Amino acid sequence: MKKIYLVACIISISALNSCKKYEGLGGSSQITGKITGVDLLTLPRAEVTNVTCFNNADPQSGLPIYTKGYFLLNTMNGAGYYVYFGANPNVLGRTGIPVSVANGASGVSVANSMILAINSIAGADLTATAYANSSDIVVITNIKVGNVPDAADGVVKAKIDIDIAVQGKLISLSTEGALRNIDVYIVYGNDAIYGDKFKTDNDGHYWFKGLTKGAYKIYTYTTDISNGSQVLVERSVTIVKNKENVVVADFSIIH
Repeated sequence: MKKIYLVACIISISALNSCKKYEGLGGSSQITGKITGVDLLTLPRAEVTNVTCFNNADPQSGLPIYTKGYFLLNTMNGAGYYVYFGANPNVLGRTGIPVSVANGASGVSVANSMILAINSIAGADLTATAYANSSDIVVITNIKVGNVPDAADGVVKAKIDIDIAVQGKLISLSTEGALRNIDVYIVYGNDAIYGDKFKTDNDGHYWFKGLTKGAYKIYTYTTDISNGSQVLVERSVTIVKNKENVVVADFSIIH
C-alpha cells in the first residue's frame, strides 16, 4: 500500500512539472504599447577647416612668400578672427592672429607656427592641430557645434589653401509624434536574446499576442545626439493572469 502511494505521488509531481508554462507563446494574454518621439534629420557637428601651408620660399626667386596676406575664421558665438602674415591689416570687428615665419621655413614649420598662434589667441573658440605628424596641414575645429560662415581668404590672399572638411550644423529634428516602422523587441523571462519583434504601425502602436503569464522585457533604441550611436531603452512588464492586456508606458525616442 505504501509503495502504491509513493508511486502515485511521484506521478502527480511529474505531471505538475510537465504542465508548468514558462514565459513566451502559448497563452491568452498580450502586451501592447506605442512609440512616440522625433526623427533625427541632422546630427549636430562642429565646423572643421583644413589649411594647407607651403615652404616660405618662392620656387622661382627663392624669396619668402609669407610677407603679407590673411584669411578669416568665424565662430558660433559671433567672434571673428583673421590670421595674418607680415603687417597687420587691422580688419575691422575682428581679432588678429599674427603668424611669424622664418625665411625659408618648411611648410611643416609654417603649420606649426600657425597652430601655436591660433591656440594662443583663439583657444576659447577654436582648436588647431596638425593633420598628422610632420604635416603641413592645419586642422582648425570650432569648439561649439553649429552653422558658421566658412573660412575665407582676405582681401590680400595669404599663400595657403583652405578646405572645409566638415560643414558645421545644428541638430535638426522633425515634429514630435507617433513613429512608424520602429522595431520593438520582446524578451521572454530571463532569455539572453529577444523572442520576437514587431514594427510599429502608422500610429506608432505595437503588440505581442498569445503570451503566457510571467515576466517580460520590451525594448527599442533611441539615438544619442552627441555621437549618433544607438542606445537601448527598455521596460519591464509582468503578466499576472490569463487574457490580460498589459499596456506599456509610451516610449519617447529620437529615431
